[in-house]
Amino acid sequence: MVRWAVRGLVSLVILALVAIGALFLLSDRELHRAWPIRASSLHVTSTPERVAEGERLATVMGCRDCHGADLTGRLFFDEPQIARIWGPNLTRLVPNYTDAQLDVLLRQGVRPNGQGVLIMPSNAFATLDDREISALIAFVRSKAPTGEARPPPAYGLVGRIGLIIGQFATEPA
Repeated sequence: MVRWAVRGLVSLVILALVAIGALFLLSDRELHRAWPIRASSLHVTSTPERVAEGERLATVMGCRDCHGADLTGRLFFDEPQIARIWGPNLTRLVPNYTDAQLDVLLRQGVRPNGQGVLIMPSNAFATLDDREISALIAFVRSKAPTGEARPPPAYGLVGRIGLIIGQFATEPA
């Protein structure tokens, strides 16, 4: 009887480990899915007026809610079972992107490698015209790189289940 109980327990542990492994693989597949990119040819010309308009838009659009008052990023979601998410440090990140890549990231929610971002309100930025997006980019580019790079999102078990069942989705989805 004890032997059967031990075998049953070992079987349950193995089944749980396989299920957790599958959960991580399926959620990683969703997080790393490649999305088509609608090409952009946006090129930003920075002027003091455009930077000022970009600063106004950054306030109106809520950029500082996730990226912090100085755009160096901040922890804005911290529920370990779901996720721990930092807004990226834009002063360090933006110099690595072209204007066209930033346009695609802002309006389509897709990184240059084709992966979608999870928490970026691209649907709101998609309504902005080229002049407004250019102003936002000019404003962020006007900031000297400062602070440290923020860690990538860390997803907990509940968050990963949410990704698989469609409760949470990347922006392009």
